[in-house]
Amino acid sequence: MPATRVSGSRRVGFAAFTLVASGLLGLVALEGGLRVYDGLNRARALRELPPVEERVMVPSPDPELIFEFRPNVDQDGFTTNSFGMPDREIPVHKPAGRFRIAFVGDSVSASWGYVPRGEIYLNRVARELDRAPGGPRVESLNFAVNGYSILQGVQVARTKVPPFEPDLVVAQLSLNDPYPSDTVYAQVAPQGPLRLLNLVRRVLWPDRHMAWYSVLRNYDEEGWQNVRKGMQGYAALARQGPPLIAVLFPYATRRAYDEWGFDALHARYAEEARRAGLPLLDLFAAFDASGQITDVPQLHPTSEGHAVAARALVDELRSRRLVPGAAAERGEALPAGQASESP
Repeated sequence: MPATRVSGSRRVGFAAFTLVASGLLGLVALEGGLRVYDGLNRARALRELPPVEERVMVPSPDPELIFEFRPNVDQDGFTTNSFGMPDREIPVHKPAGRFRIAFVGDSVSASWGYVPRGEIYLNRVARELDRAPGGPRVESLNFAVNGYSILQGVQVARTKVPPFEPDLVVAQLSLNDPYPSDTVYAQVAPQGPLRLLNLVRRVLWPDRHMAWYSVLRNYDEEGWQNVRKGMQGYAALARQGPPLIAVLFPYATRRAYDEWGFDALHARYAEEARRAGLPLLDLFAAFDASGQITDVPQLHPTSEGHAVAARALVDELRSRRLVPGAAAERGEALPAGQASESP
């Protein structure tokens, strides 16, 4: 082979190697830049926080809660009471003739920035149950906080709920609950191996990226361990009393179930609840039957979705004889504090 041909082949090979190496270095530099950008954005968000007395969300003195609502908030139509609950002002000790249902959960229940307070499913539940003739007054107590994980919910049910003497606790779950949602106070959910991949997915497949960012990224090994610990924690509280039931809200987007495998998440939640001995109401069937699973990407239910959830939960509570009037409808006596069997 002539020397000139060999030399030419080497030059082409070297040029190709240089091109590939340059491209890889460029991608590495871009990945590093995106990570730096994320860090700078979080630092800027922390610097730009208003004074604590002006914030809606503040650091929690409980390290397991990380953050919580500030007491006595009144901003843009959103209010909290003196206990930091997204609720009206209520006495700690239960008045005579009341049946209290304490709700713990995340933004679906707290609904800061979503549906009006009167339309939230838990307030609809209380109104429906309060119609039972001859029974006690039924009231809902809202302990939910936007962005809370299943473990934060357990901690609320363990520490904040008992002084209010509830007769029943409802633990509201969402599919993004293995970790707290990203806030300036906590960013512990997995971010994925590559920020560059996140950027490409966000630009080219925004719906798929939203489903990944909102839900799927939470399910690494530790995420599933958190779900298991949460189910076990709620089940332990239920055994101590008062009765406790969990309710799982779906990701109300059709493609999540037709293409992205979210049905497997529901199955795993049901299995973890069964293993823990925790009653669980999965709202997917009710949402699907009522047309609430649509083509519009959405993590939070609409007002109509809250109405569907309320009807399904009321039916479930009555069928399990967990609320006033349920036993009387069957001509049965239900001893105070008795819970039905887990599924």
